[in-house]
Amino acid sequence: MPNKYTAAVFLLIACFVGYVVWGSSRSDTEFVHQETTYDRVIKSGKLRCGYVVYPPSTIKDPNTGAITGFSADIINKLASDLGLKVEWTEETGSATTPEALKSDRFDMLCTSIWTSSTRGKVELFTMPIYYTIINAYARKEDGRFVDNEKSFDDPSVRISTVDGDIAGTIAKEDAPHATLYSLPDLTDFSELLNALKYNKADITFAETMQAERFDKNNPGVIRNITPDKPVRVFASAYAMKLGEDQFASMIDNALRNLVNSGFVEQTINKYTFPGAQKMIARPYQ
Repeated sequence: MPNKYTAAVFLLIACFVGYVVWGSSRSDTEFVHQETTYDRVIKSGKLRCGYVVYPPSTIKDPNTGAITGFSADIINKLASDLGLKVEWTEETGSATTPEALKSDRFDMLCTSIWTSSTRGKVELFTMPIYYTIINAYARKEDGRFVDNEKSFDDPSVRISTVDGDIAGTIAKEDAPHATLYSLPDLTDFSELLNALKYNKADITFAETMQAERFDKNNPGVIRNITPDKPVRVFASAYAMKLGEDQFASMIDNALRNLVNSGFVEQTINKYTFPGAQKMIARPYQ
């Protein structure tokens, strides 16, 4: 009859054999390092950019395909500082960006976007590079809407939106009873205001920069009905895939240097007008 020491040895051997068998049965992929966005970017020396055509933030030349605009200029400078080359890989839209990032079709969205709570569930944002004021706009002659009163939550009011964009989110939150005039993803955002012009909608939500640009080309068509009480103030930032903290840290550090040096503000003002966006205060101010 084996003594207690012999039994203990047999138990240890059985445990070891069981561990080896269990370990060998696991998929080899569980032990393989998964390449991160940071790994891929550093290894290749390239930053693959998705972009939304949204002048003057991101402008695409219809003849050459060249990408310019203040978002593009900031990204090009950031990449140069990091020793990277920018590749403008894919045009995308607000609704399709999260899946494109998740499937690694590009490394980051290089058009600055508004960091809404809904988007934060499916995208990781960089630090803000500026803040955006969003107001409600109506046709100038439409007397139903009194300044700074939310009188647009009514089924008779049509609100123009683009699928996946913030205007739709605001409409659902602030005017759930209104009727949506919804445009497909990748629609030019000027169509939100054109919908007012051509009486396809009564209200839309837009930032100052876009409204001023539209008004310059279509004077006397629209009116800001929330001039003193904006419907939203959003931080604007670049987006990347959830979980890419090391990559985000590298990009944030480079962006912080561009904000603190004044490069971001100078670049934005080159394409817009002072006050179109609210700049990030520098830490020593």
